[in-house]
Amino acid sequence: MRGMKTSRISQLGLLVGVAALMLAPGLARAASVNIGSPIGLPGTQVTVGATLSTEGASINGVQNDISFDAINTPIAARPTGSGNCSITTTTSCTTDNDCPDLPTPFTGKEPCVNLTAPDCSVIASLGKGGFFAFTPENCSGTACTGVRAVILALDNTNAIPDGSTLYTCHVDIAPSAALNQYALDLSGTVASDTNFQPACGTGGTVPACGGTGGMVTVTGTLISH
Repeated sequence: MRGMKTSRISQLGLLVGVAALMLAPGLARAASVNIGSPIGLPGTQVTVGATLSTEGASINGVQNDISFDAINTPIAARPTGSGNCSITTTTSCTTDNDCPDLPTPFTGKEPCVNLTAPDCSVIASLGKGGFFAFTPENCSGTACTGVRAVILALDNTNAIPDGSTLYTCHVDIAPSAALNQYALDLSGTVASDTNFQPACGTGGTVPACGGTGGMVTVTGTLISH
């Protein structure tokens, strides 16, 4: 069953970081996130990626939402009880004790997060943490109609290269899915630069971020080229 756990993320101050992306004053540029469009057969799993166009800005962190068809092409959930350490995101875990020590000046272990999260992964070479949760809050099963993704470093301000794939997610195509195209709509995109100022936001005091959604094409035949 899909659900959303946020307490561990809150302990790391992620909510404060996200608020900084949206509210900090500064000169903005319209960076964009673009969602891919995979093709697959009914009853299979495909992978979709999200790429970043920096539009000349030095981007340190990005947040966006993806909505999906919960019946036919939902973003998959991680296997029950599996997760990853919050900073060294390539390290799998089931409890905090499976994770490395937090960097100085913090004490204790990195929190084990994403235990019931979407089956999404940040691209390790970016050197950023990836935090993913199903939406709406506290949903489960087919009541989950979206995913929120936050790509953000807690220990560096390195810029994400233009054109980078930020993360990938697995999408389950239902065996009963009709041969059709199913939207992966993008919304709620915000981004910060390397000074933790908004590179773009959701409107208001800063220009809105750009970007495009994708789609899952369900086909009866896949042809190799």
